[in-house]
Amino acid sequence: MIVEGLTFDDVFIIPKYSDIEHRADVSTKSKILPNVELASPFISANMDTVTEYRMAISMMISGGLGILHRYLSIEDMLKQIELYQAEIKEHKYEEKVPFVVSIGANDFDRVSKAYEAGIRNFCIDVAHGHHLLVEKCIKKLRELYSDIGIIAGNTCTYQGAYDLFKWGADTIKVGVGPGSVCTTRIKTGAGYPQLSAIQLAYKAKLDYLKDFPNEEKFIIADGGIKYYGDITKALAAGGDAVMMGSIFAGCKQTPGNVFRNENEDMVKSYRGMASIPAQSDFGIEDFNEEGISLTVKYRGNVKHILERLLKGLRSGMSYSGARTIKSLQEVSEFVRVTQSGHFEGQPHKAFKH
Repeated sequence: MIVEGLTFDDVFIIPKYSDIEHRADVSTKSKILPNVELASPFISANMDTVTEYRMAISMMISGGLGILHRYLSIEDMLKQIELYQAEIKEHKYEEKVPFVVSIGANDFDRVSKAYEAGIRNFCIDVAHGHHLLVEKCIKKLRELYSDIGIIAGNTCTYQGAYDLFKWGADTIKVGVGPGSVCTTRIKTGAGYPQLSAIQLAYKAKLDYLKDFPNEEKFIIADGGIKYYGDITKALAAGGDAVMMGSIFAGCKQTPGNVFRNENEDMVKSYRGMASIPAQSDFGIEDFNEEGISLTVKYRGNVKHILERLLKGLRSGMSYSGARTIKSLQEVSEFVRVTQSGHFEGQPHKAFKH
């Protein structure tokens, strides 16, 4: 059987009547865990070249969230937690978004140490989250800790989303293979176009909440963002927040040093977590290469990128007359476009006689 799946490039959001006089009137607040509400629905990816404590602090200051990657020793993880907490305490930040720590499906020692250090939100980071090991992990965490928030993923199907919710995840990460440094679809043949994957997860969320109306469930759209407008599309399709890596890669706050390439451009490293360099650095021998490693242009302070992302999102919401992300999801309609229709909306050379 063949089903149809759509990417962000395949659709536009149809503009509708709007009574929003200024984009500042739009609220971008979004809850992404039972105890975590963001002022801006932006999450920096839990990748070792994107998010450690400096990026998490900068995301928090701008109203977003950074999730610590799991490719650290327990000692280094605890140091990251300590540095994050010390920064919060020293500067007395009003937006006290808690640190979220990534774990593998069997990292119970890591969870125990992080919990002792004050962490109450965890992200089970597995490429294929609709899996027995993830089910066992979620259920065990629920048995061990009654007060934690659980993000789990990744998945890209209706059943995968529904099952992760049923197993006890508060939030699911949606996306198998859409990232710019991910080669899962090429190497394995598996995946699902990201816009449709988000829509399926959103349907699963709504159906689950009909069955269990007293619960809260959330969706993080993870990957595939190439243009600012893709963020609005991802949220309109059902995401409560958008996780991004490539947009933030190369910023001042990402791990790693700035260096000059052969063209004397200032760059930083960016790599998929299933790339050969990443897996080799972490001593993992038995793996299937499903990512690449590259360099990206140095982009300065992430706060400037976040400011532009927020302006783009507010404007995008105003085109639908949506004052909140929830209303954006309720009123948005998509039109499917041809390749020519997509090209028509891209910057290109003016007509010449």
